[in-house]
Amino acid sequence: MNGTGSPQLFVYYQPPQKINEAGEVQNIGHHPDFFVTNGDGIKLNGKGAYFLRCLPPGVAINEKNGYDPEVLFGEVSDNSVCSLNAIMN
Repeated sequence: MNGTGSPQLFVYYQPPQKINEAGEVQNIGHHPDFFVTNGDGIKLNGKGAYFLRCLPPGVAINEKNGYDPEVLFGEVSDNSVCSLNAIMN
């Protein structure tokens, strides 16, 4: 919120994962849990939400507004790149 962290934040609700010896991502449980990440280290497995801060580093978000264009948000899925490609074509 104060502009010192990563500009993007992802929230996933999915089973926990680990990377095996071959570098493949495997689910290690059946019960989903919430994961908050900057996009590194956790592979999306389904749908998630994203929040993107649209301010320069070090500039805090105005928390007094109910709707603030300083933060974009939306839904992302594991095939978002394919969907974006289809829309653009």
